[in-house]
Amino acid sequence: VEHPPPELGDAQGQSLPDENEPTGEGTAASAASLDRIFSTDGVFFISAGDRVAVQRGDDANAVTLTGGVVLQYEGVDRVMEMTARRAVIFLDPGPLSESIGRFDVAEVRGIYLEGGVRVSDGEYTLRSPRVYYDVRADRAILLDAVFRAYDARHRMPLYMRAKVIRQEAADRFSSEKAVYANSAFATPHLSIGTSKMTITERTNPDGETSRIVDARGITLRGGRVPFFWWPWLKGDPERFPLRSVGLTDTNRTGTVFRTSWDPFTLLGIKRPDGLGADVDLDYYADRGIGLGTRLDWNTPTMTGGLFAYMLPEDTGTDVLRNGVKVARDGEFRGIAAFKHRWNFRPDWTLWLNGFTASDESVMPALFRRMGENSEEFTNRAYFRRLKGNSFLTLEAKAAATDFVPNDNIAQAPGYMVDKLPEISVGRIGDDLLDRWAPGWLTHTWNATLSRVRFRLPEITPRDLGLNRSSRSQRGFGLEPDVTIGDGFRAAGLDESFVTRLDTRQELSTTFDVGPVHVNPFIVGRATAYDSRFENFSPDESDRLRLWGSAGVNLTTSIYRVDDSVSSRMFDLNRMRHIIEPGVTIWHAGSTIDEANLPVFDDDVESLAQGTGIRAGINQTWQTKRGAPGRWRTVDVFTLDAEYVWFSDDANRSTPIGRFFSSRPELSAPDEFVRVAGTWQVTEVLGLAGETIWDADTQREDRNSLGMILRHSEDLSTRFELRRLDAQDDTFGSGSLRGSFGDKYLYSVVGTYNFRVDDFQSFTFSLLRRFPNGLLGGRVTYNNISGETTLGIYIRPNGLPEASLSGGGSGSRF
Repeated sequence: VEHPPPELGDAQGQSLPDENEPTGEGTAASAASLDRIFSTDGVFFISAGDRVAVQRGDDANAVTLTGGVVLQYEGVDRVMEMTARRAVIFLDPGPLSESIGRFDVAEVRGIYLEGGVRVSDGEYTLRSPRVYYDVRADRAILLDAVFRAYDARHRMPLYMRAKVIRQEAADRFSSEKAVYANSAFATPHLSIGTSKMTITERTNPDGETSRIVDARGITLRGGRVPFFWWPWLKGDPERFPLRSVGLTDTNRTGTVFRTSWDPFTLLGIKRPDGLGADVDLDYYADRGIGLGTRLDWNTPTMTGGLFAYMLPEDTGTDVLRNGVKVARDGEFRGIAAFKHRWNFRPDWTLWLNGFTASDESVMPALFRRMGENSEEFTNRAYFRRLKGNSFLTLEAKAAATDFVPNDNIAQAPGYMVDKLPEISVGRIGDDLLDRWAPGWLTHTWNATLSRVRFRLPEITPRDLGLNRSSRSQRGFGLEPDVTIGDGFRAAGLDESFVTRLDTRQELSTTFDVGPVHVNPFIVGRATAYDSRFENFSPDESDRLRLWGSAGVNLTTSIYRVDDSVSSRMFDLNRMRHIIEPGVTIWHAGSTIDEANLPVFDDDVESLAQGTGIRAGINQTWQTKRGAPGRWRTVDVFTLDAEYVWFSDDANRSTPIGRFFSSRPELSAPDEFVRVAGTWQVTEVLGLAGETIWDADTQREDRNSLGMILRHSEDLSTRFELRRLDAQDDTFGSGSLRGSFGDKYLYSVVGTYNFRVDDFQSFTFSLLRRFPNGLLGGRVTYNNISGETTLGIYIRPNGLPEASLSGGGSGSRF
C-alpha cells in the first residue's frame, strides 16, 4: 500500500494537501500558530498483534500491522495513544532500522488505521472505522467519526458525530455534517446539527479548557427531527444565539410562541465581562408581536438590571386577578424597569431606579409576578455616605405613572409619595461618656428635611376589574367609575408639595441588676410642616408636632442541662433548656394625634402613642443528634410566648397587633397574646405553628400551622393551614414533590379555600430526565381568575435554565 485509499481525501475525493501547498483559513496555514499534533522531536512506539509485513519501495517504505495494533506517540508536552485492528505506517525510502517497534517522527510520512480505531490524548477521544494521519503535514482525517471531550466547567461529556472529521492541529478539529450533543447515544434526544463546523480548544487563565466553534447551517434537533435553523455561529458554543424556545397557552395571554436570544452572539461581538443580556422575540396569537430585552450587570463596583417589553399593537384581552376581562383595540402597550447600584467611592453609594408603563393592566395581565414580588417601582436617585457610625443621604423620587404598580402599595396605603428632594443626616450609637463610663450612655440621632407630595391614582375601581358597586365600595369605598384619587381628595388629601423637617433623638443606657440586663431609653421627636392640612384635619391647626417616649427593656437568660435525657424514638441525646424572659414598658405622648396627620412615611407620621407593655418568654430546647465523631447541636423545640397591652388612647391601625421592642413607636397597638413554636421531631419531620389571640374581640386574629415531611430521598410533602379572622378566610395549602424511577420528577401544589369550600389554585408538574437535560410540562389553574396555563419546562445539561411556563419575560427582573 503506497497511498491511503482515495476515499480518505476530502469530500470531493481529493488527497490531503502537501504541507507546502497554499491553504485557506482553517487549514495548515491558520494552524501554524496552534499546537502541532506531532512535534518533530517526538517518537512513535508500535506494538502489533498477529502479523507485521514490510514493503520497501523507491518512493516510500510501508509497514503493515494486523491482529490488533497499539501505537503510542510521545512528544515533549503530550502523549497520544492509537489503537486499531489494522494499521499501515508510511516511511521514508531507504534501509529500515533493525527494530520496527520504534520510529522517530522525522522518519514517518503517514499512518493509516482501520477497524475500531480509538485515538486519545487525555483531553479528547476520537473513534472512527478509518483514520489517516499525514504526519508531515501534521493533519488527520477521520470518516464516520465520534469526537468526545469533557467540559470541566459543567462536569459533563460532549460528543460530536460527523461524516468527516479533520484534525488540523492538536487543538483544532473541523467536521462536515456533524451532530453536537452531550449524550453518547447515536441519536441524542436533543442535539445541534451543522453542515460544517470547526472546534478550536484553548486553555483559559484558570487552567481549564474551553472550545471555540465556527459553525455553518445550524439546526436544533429533537431526536432526528430538526425544529430550528440558524445560518452561522462563531464563538463559544455555550453562547448559541437562541437561549430558549417554546410554546405556551393560557387564557390570560392566549397562545404564545416565545423565543429568547443572545444579542452579543447575534451581533458577532464579545460579551463584556460582567454584562448579561437577552432579547425576547415573541408571537401572541391574539396580541401580535411582542419584543423585549433583559440586561443585567455585575462588576466589583456596580450591579443592576434593565427590563423592557412592548406589544406594538395589542388586540388581545386582559384577564385581571379577579377574572374580569378587558378587551384591547390595537393600542401600543409596554413596560420598562431599571435599577442600578454604584459604589463609586468606599463610603459613597448611588442607587438609581426607573419605571414606566403604558397602563395599569399591562403588569397584572402579562407580568403578574413583577407586581407581586418586586421592590417599589418608581423613578429614584438615592445617594448615601456611610462612614463609621454616621450617615448622610440625599434622595429624589418621583413616580411617572398615574397608578400604583406594586400590589402591596396599591393595597395599603393605596398611593405613592414623591420626594423632591429629601436630605437626611445622623449618627448611631455615640458613646457620650466614653472617657469616664464607657458604654453607659449612648446617643442616636437623625434629622431629615423633605419636600414631599402625594401621587394619587387617577384610575377607577372599574379599571382594576371591580365593576360591581358592592365590590368597589368594599375595596375603596367608591362607586366603580369614581377615580381613586378623587376618593382621597374627598378625604382631605391633595397633591401639593409639603416641606417637612423631622428629627429624632434617642438616649439609652445599659446596666445589670443581678442577673437582669436593664436597658432604659428615652426618645424625643420634633416634626415641622409648612402646611396645616386644614382639609384633612380641620380641627388641627398646629404645624409642629412634638412627640416623646420613654421606656425600659428588662431581659435575662437562664439555662439548664439534663444529661439523663435519651430517646431513640425522638433522637434525643441529653437536653439543654434555655429560657429568655423579657419585659418592655413604654409610654409615648404627642401634641398631634397620628390620626390627624396625612401619612407620607409610616416611620414619621404613623407613630404609636399611649402606654404599652410587653411581657414575653422565649424558650429553646437543644439536643445532640448524629453519632460519635459527628455530633451536632440541634434546636429540637422552640416556644415563644408574649402578652402585649396598650392603653385605650393608642390608635388601633390594623386588625392584627404587633410589638417591636427595638422601636415600640412602629408597633401596631392592640391587646393580644402571641404564641409561636417549632418542633424538629426527627431529621425528616418538622412542625411549626403560630397563633395571635385578640383580647378585645376574644378570638384568634391569625392562626397558622405548618408541616414538612421527607418520606424518602424521592418523596417529600409540605402542608400549611392559615386563618385570617378579619377576612373570615381559612386557607390550606400543600405540596407533594417526588420522583419515580430514575427518570421522572413530579410535583403537585394546591391551595384550598375553606370559606368557599373550593380549590383556589392547583398546579401539576411532570419532568423527565434525559441524558442531556430535563424536559417536562406544567398545568396551572387559578379558580379566582378562571385562568388555566399550560407550559413547557426545558433545562439542557450545562446550559442556563429556561422556564416556559407562561410566567412572562419580566418575572425574573
